[in-house]
Amino acid sequence: MRRPFVISALVSLLIGCGAAAPAPEAARVYRYEALVESTVLRTLTTEGGVALDEGSLAAVRREAVREIAAALDAMAEPDVADLRLDVNLAELRSTPRGTRARCLITISTAGPPERTRSMLQGAATVPAHATPEVAAAQGAIRAALRGLPQALAAL
Repeated sequence: MRRPFVISALVSLLIGCGAAAPAPEAARVYRYEALVESTVLRTLTTEGGVALDEGSLAAVRREAVREIAAALDAMAEPDVADLRLDVNLAELRSTPRGTRARCLITISTAGPPERTRSMLQGAATVPAHATPEVAAAQGAIRAALRGLPQALAAL
């Protein structure tokens, strides 16, 4: 019987102290988002058979910046500033199961001399979505970035 009182008292205490609910993931700003946008994410390119309009490519880039910034959030700034990532959307096609995308991410360190340190690959298939090409490309990048912490640990 006391639990509802304890919970409501705790909620009242948090509200009285000015505590706010945690920000939704989309509203979160990562420490290195601007650095990733300007320096770390050097290129986002597409292969010849991949057709994305400028607006879709911009949406994919925005999401890639957020995903990379989230992955690098725990690192020290000098280490982040020395990284260069090149994302290549190598495949984007319709299949019977949905829209499939595949991407390659090259991780390099700034020079001199600049050195390629690792390659990551990711793929995603999106069965149904309002913008399946964008969702599949974002999913492929997200899948490739799952290997980023291990790749960075090996540097």
